[in-house]
Amino acid sequence: MGNKTWKAVERGVCRYLGGDRQGPIGREGPDCAIPGGKLAVQIKHRENLPTWLLDMVDQTLGQANSEQFPLLVLHPFGRPIQQSLVIVTLENARILLEKSGIINKSPDAGKEE
Repeated sequence: MGNKTWKAVERGVCRYLGGDRQGPIGREGPDCAIPGGKLAVQIKHRENLPTWLLDMVDQTLGQANSEQFPLLVLHPFGRPIQQSLVIVTLENARILLEKSGIINKSPDAGKEE
């Protein structure tokens, strides 16, 4: 996995959310600069994600009808319920973020990378 791939993914995600890739800025921080500063976006690109996770996402998407928001909740054993992880597609996350006013409608929304 070359540098170009993950950098392109970071640029694409940031653009999709209406922001810009930060790149190496000499300090730890979010991967994207999103106007308004209300999001701290960290992007991880992997060649392989666990099949069980992708299967759960597919199941969640397949069971939601057009009026429902598909939300996958993963609860780590021994942790409080509120520390569960929530997984949504980037497309659905963008819709929620736009509706809540956290981000503006992205001009690149809907474009394939």
